[in-house]
Amino acid sequence: MFPHITTTDTTPSVSPQIVSTSEVIRWSAETGNPHADQALAVTVPAITTDLTATNWNTGGGEFWWNTGSIAIRLRQQIFISSDLSACARGVWTGHENLHVADNRTILNGLAAEVARDSSLQDIFSGRHFLRSDFSLIQQTIINIISGIFRRQTGRQVALRDTRAEYSRVNQAILRSCPGPHYHTVARGENLSMLSDFYYGNQGHATQIYEQNRGVIGSNPNLILPGQRLELPRI
Repeated sequence: MFPHITTTDTTPSVSPQIVSTSEVIRWSAETGNPHADQALAVTVPAITTDLTATNWNTGGGEFWWNTGSIAIRLRQQIFISSDLSACARGVWTGHENLHVADNRTILNGLAAEVARDSSLQDIFSGRHFLRSDFSLIQQTIINIISGIFRRQTGRQVALRDTRAEYSRVNQAILRSCPGPHYHTVARGENLSMLSDFYYGNQGHATQIYEQNRGVIGSNPNLILPGQRLELPRI
């Protein structure tokens, strides 16, 4: 019989932690965000798999599954860039709370996904293993469950963290938050693209240029990766 699986969210309330933008980008890439270089906040979920309540038969230098349960516990962290104002952090927190909810939904369905895994079904079928491989089999179980969770969260991150969603968040900050708001230029970008991203159309490239003439220089058609541009209030 396949082990009973329990799932628990150990962080019912997730408070954002303020970190550097580079750390946000690094964590975003690890979570599978296709637009990690634009991320100013990230939710990092992690699970632990507890096998202490599993029971195994032993005999003749072998072991095999008997009965018991597996406990899976979820922990989540939100990291937000220190470059943002308090108001902008609040807007990004709203976006990250959607990720928190997504991960809880994934956790709720994780037991069924784990039970469908063919490799785990084989391990828990009563198949005999050498006793010398006990630690290896235990770690294999943990790795398989972690892999299932990472694949599901990675897919959801790709669906949630679209360029359109990041555009929505940044437009909300420009509408709602006082003080300057900045963009760090990425490779391949131009002012028309930034205008569309931050204002919903390409008609404000000239205003962005005028706001940042001292950074960009005399050619508005040439912006360079790494340049930090201030977005004008329009």
